[in-house]
Amino acid sequence: EPPLHLDQVRYDAARGAMVRPAVDHTRAPETALAGYLDAARALLQQEPGWDGPEGHGALSAEFEHLRWFELPDVCLSPPWQSG
Repeated sequence: EPPLHLDQVRYDAARGAMVRPAVDHTRAPETALAGYLDAARALLQQEPGWDGPEGHGALSAEFEHLRWFELPDVCLSPPWQSG
C-alpha cells in the first residue's frame, strides 16, 4: 500500500500550496541499499529478452512514433547485461 494516493493531494489556490495529509517518513537505513539493488538486479534478470520486431534492443513502432528526443544506441544496451 503506498503511503499516499493521488486523490489525497489537492492544490490550495488561496495559499498557492499543495495540501496533503501527513505521511510516515520512516526510512530504511543506508545499509539496506545493497539489498534493494540486489533485488532490483534479480527482477531485471527475470524479464524476458528485449527483442522487438525490429531486432534485439529495438523499440516498438508505437514508442518511436511518440519519441521526440534523440536516443543514443548505448541506451538500448542495458548495463545489467554487459560483461
